[in-house]
Amino acid sequence: MMKRATILFVILFGVSLLLFACQPTKVASPDELFQPEEDTTNNIIQLEAKPTIYFTKIPGTIHGDEIINIYWEIGSELSRTITHTAIHYDIKSHPETFTFEDGPQDSGYPFLTTEYTLGNFSVPGEFTAGFIVPNTANNIYFRAHAIIDGKNYWTEEQSIGIVRIGCTFNNPECNSSGDCINNQCVLKTGCAYSNPPCGSGFRCRNNECIRMSSGGGGGY
Repeated sequence: MMKRATILFVILFGVSLLLFACQPTKVASPDELFQPEEDTTNNIIQLEAKPTIYFTKIPGTIHGDEIINIYWEIGSELSRTITHTAIHYDIKSHPETFTFEDGPQDSGYPFLTTEYTLGNFSVPGEFTAGFIVPNTANNIYFRAHAIIDGKNYWTEEQSIGIVRIGCTFNNPECNSSGDCINNQCVLKTGCAYSNPPCGSGFRCRNNECIRMSSGGGGGY
């Protein structure tokens, strides 16, 4: 009797397993398969809000010892207040790639404009600054720079050719009556150039004032 009961239990257990295996598998609904995408709107806003800095107006050539005016713009999707922006410049190139961590002290440019170096300035906005270019180099090299939210933003380096002025550079050159001294044409000395002219009773000969002879017909 015990043996028959055991056999019956085994049969019933096997039938239960078979019935369980034949149950239809639950198919996930479209809503379950496709979860809603993460809202990345804030990320897009932050990406678009990254500030930009670029030149809007620079001259093609400049004269030495004259003022150059440069225009640049700081763009931003968000209104901000910054405390520093300037033109950093040199008579030699600094072509390195600058990062957010590279401040003015790391740039190698020894000179900068001072109009917006310290204060509170609203961006987006356009800025302009000027400086006197040296008359001792062929080119001036410069970048616009701004500190925004503790990061350094730089433009690519730009350069402008310097037209050097003065007789040292034959621009213009002195005429035959002048000598080039300290890059300026200075009138030569001597009576031939009336610098100074000869006085009464003298005449100019070989750039020297010679006393005229008082005898009849014997003068120069």
